[in-house]
Order: sequence, then C-alpha cells, then structure tokens
Amino acid sequence: MPYRTAKFSLDRMAPDEAFTRAFEIQRRAGVDKEILWIHDPSDTVHSLRRSFIGRMNALNPILSPQINLSGTSFEVKESL
Repeated sequence: MPYRTAKFSLDRMAPDEAFTRAFEIQRRAGVDKEILWIHDPSDTVHSLRRSFIGRMNALNPILSPQINLSGTSFEVKESL
C-alpha cells in the first residue's frame, strides 16, 4: 500500500507568524514525531480521505524573499 504525502508551502506570512507558527511546528515535531495533517478543516465530505497522521520528511528553512514576507514549505508522509 503506498503512503499518502502532502506537499505544500506557506509563502506569504508575516515574519511573526512564520516564527511563532511554522517554526514552532518544525521545532516541536521535528522529523521523528507524528502530526495530524488535515487538508481542509471545513470539508465534511472527503475529510477522512484527505486527512492522516504522518511525519515531516525534512525541516525546511524559513525564507524571507521580500521585506516583511516569509515562507517555508512542508512535506508530510503518512505513518502507518
């Protein structure tokens, strides 16, 4: 059975949001702790098919491509 993966990026965050949210998720979970991936919390039809427990494959840096804008990317692989 193939594992599901979710790849996404958060590109237009304020620096405060990037370091209090994205950085903290990476710091706390690392690559060895499980996280719950929920694609769309408001989806009542496909939520069971699109949500899973997984681990991050890598910890990506917080980038600042423009002044007052930060971003990072995530890849979550399903744990079975």
